[in-house]
Amino acid sequence: MLVGETVSPVQVFNETRKKLPSSRGIKQSFVIKSLALQTQIMTRNVLAKLFVEKFMVPQPHAYHYVFKELHECLIPNGIVEEAGTIKPQRGSRILQSSGIPYYRLTKLGVLLAMSVDDLTFEERKELLKSYLITTKILNASEIAFCDQLSVHLQKYPEATLEIVKKGAREFINGKIKNPLEIIQDNEQIINKDYQQNFSYNFEAYFSGTH
Repeated sequence: MLVGETVSPVQVFNETRKKLPSSRGIKQSFVIKSLALQTQIMTRNVLAKLFVEKFMVPQPHAYHYVFKELHECLIPNGIVEEAGTIKPQRGSRILQSSGIPYYRLTKLGVLLAMSVDDLTFEERKELLKSYLITTKILNASEIAFCDQLSVHLQKYPEATLEIVKKGAREFINGKIKNPLEIIQDNEQIINKDYQQNFSYNFEAYFSGTH
C-alpha cells in the first residue's frame, strides 16, 4: 500500500439493496478473475486494457480503477501480491531502474477466485486442483488434508466448491479466522460415512441441523 492510503474492505460478496453486486465489488472481482486466468505478465497497464475491453470505459479511468483496487484493497488485504518487475522498453531513468511491477494472486486470492461467480464451474475446479498441488509442495504438513480434499473434489465437485465458497465468504466477513477452517470442520461430518452420506451431511451443514 502506498503511503497515506487507507485500506478499503473487500466487497466481492457485497450486494446493493436490490441484491446486485456493488460497484467496487464488480471491479475487485474482475481484477481477481483476470489474475486467476492470466496468460501473460499482469501489469497495471495490462489489467487496465482488459478492464477497457470488459467495461468500455476510457483507458485513464480503467487504469485509475485498477490502481485503486490493487493498492487500496486487494494488496493490503493479502489477496494480490507483487510478483516481480519487468524492464520497460522506454521511459524515465528511474522507471528503467525500478522496473514495472506485475501481480499475481496469493493463496488467499486463489481461494477467493474460486468463490466469485465470474468464473465458470470448470475454471473454479481447475483453480482448486492447482491450489491443492501447490499447497502440498509448499507445506508438507498439509499433504493429508489436500489429498482428502482432492478426493472430495473428484467425487463431489459441486459440493466441495460450495464449501470453499462459503469458507471464503465467512473469512472475508470476519466470521472465521481461516478460510479453510470451514472445510476442516466439515471433514469431521464427511468422514463419518463418506461414501454414502456426504450429500446428506452437506445439506445438513448448510441448514444448521448437523
